[in-house]
Amino acid sequence: MKGVSGSPKKGKYIEAMTICACINTRRASRAITRFYDEMLKPSGLLSTQFTLLTAIYTNSNTITTTGLAKQLDIDRTTLTRNLDILQKNDLIEISSSDDKRKHPILLTAKGIGAMEKAVPMWQKAQNKIVQNFGETRWQEILNVLSRMVEASNNNSSK
Repeated sequence: MKGVSGSPKKGKYIEAMTICACINTRRASRAITRFYDEMLKPSGLLSTQFTLLTAIYTNSNTITTTGLAKQLDIDRTTLTRNLDILQKNDLIEISSSDDKRKHPILLTAKGIGAMEKAVPMWQKAQNKIVQNFGETRWQEILNVLSRMVEASNNNSSK
């Protein structure tokens, strides 16, 4: 099969690589995730696990899988896969309730300990990111990211 490097459509693909919101935010997300994973490595947690533990903790251990999926904008299949890992590592437990649809997710003592160990490492990573941009610019970036999520959810074909 011949390469298509001479294709007249190549310019459109170059444009997509340069300006596409999806491509560029995913690229940034992967880079930031690698950075936080490296900073959190001594804690034994990945950034995704730290995120989940923090979200569970800040919801006073009353959040369900559905609530967590909505809060973090994660599809339930991916969330369930990640929660299974946390549960197997005894960092969380998913309690039972009378309502089969609502099973609160609880941090275990080991989960709280892991999160507390990771917080200083997370803080160091966060400080490096904020210092890189400056506080004002960082707040602008957070606002832009929030607007991107909102706009994407509003324009979704759901």
